[in-house]
Amino acid sequence: MNPMQIMQMLTNLKSNPLSFLASKGLNVPQGINDPEQMVRHLINSGQINQNAINQAMKMADQMGIKI
Repeated sequence: MNPMQIMQMLTNLKSNPLSFLASKGLNVPQGINDPEQMVRHLINSGQINQNAINQAMKMADQMGIKI
C-alpha cells in the first residue's frame, strides 16, 4: 500500500468511521462515537487485538500522522 492510499484511508476513516470500519468487516454499534470507545469495543469484542493497535500506532508515527 502506498502513502497516498494510506492517506485516503485515513481521510475516509475520519469522515465516516463506522462506515469505514464496516467496510473492513468490523462491527461497532451505532451509539459509539468516541474513537477510544470504538477501539475499546473492537478489542473487547475480539475483533482486533492490542498488537494490531500497537502496529497501527507505530505505522502512523513513522508516517508523521498525529493520532
